[in-house]
Amino acid sequence: MTRENDMARENDMTRENDMAREKGVLEKREAEWNRVSNEIFSNCISLKVDQHTIEDQQRFYTEFSDVFDLWTKKKNGYRGYEIAALHVARTFGDNKTVKILDFAAGTGLVAEELLRLGFRTVDAMDCNEKLLDISRSKKIYRDLYLVEPHPTALHAIPDDTYDLFLSAGTFFVASSYPGAEYFEEMTRIVKPGGMILLVTSEAYVTDQCTWNDWDTIRAFEDRGVLRAGHVIRGEAYRNGHTAAVFTYEVLQTQ
Repeated sequence: MTRENDMARENDMTRENDMAREKGVLEKREAEWNRVSNEIFSNCISLKVDQHTIEDQQRFYTEFSDVFDLWTKKKNGYRGYEIAALHVARTFGDNKTVKILDFAAGTGLVAEELLRLGFRTVDAMDCNEKLLDISRSKKIYRDLYLVEPHPTALHAIPDDTYDLFLSAGTFFVASSYPGAEYFEEMTRIVKPGGMILLVTSEAYVTDQCTWNDWDTIRAFEDRGVLRAGHVIRGEAYRNGHTAAVFTYEVLQTQ
């Protein structure tokens, strides 16, 4: 019993040391993270986004890639990846063989949750090489695609490839992030009867967020290409934010 107690105390000390180390890392980078992110992302809201804005965003993700997982989960309380994975499980149930594209996969937070839930056929696509390298090191994806931050990124994917196009924490965030302009390619690469699942913050889809082109998305519905589901709102997304979960059923290939 004494040996068991000693092992338990040793495990407790290890956990405490790990927590202290994580706290130290976050505190050391916090001021820098806040300064750089405020400088860069304050420009994202502008409707006059240029290539420099997008490049600055990607430099930010590269610079802080070493603490990205730790920061988003521990400091920001981000849960978008959990919400996305749970919605996949609710949608597909026991069908664990569905083919999934994790778009703007980053460091693979969504795929880690999907793997835990039994979904194993997941591909990653991202425009940041450093984040994608971290995903690759986790060995959680079947294939990984490094692409340019533009709808043409999806051109490399054949028609009707995936059962699910999934993206968490990326769509509708700002004018320099993906939005309606990606839907034509998204509906092309998803099989008829397949789904599109987008998880973001409610704060990014209000009437004040004038960069979002909802008319273009509704046009796909009017043409019978896809059918929008009810937007699910209210789940805790990250500190001070609640989630908006968009689902679309693809009815026919473009």
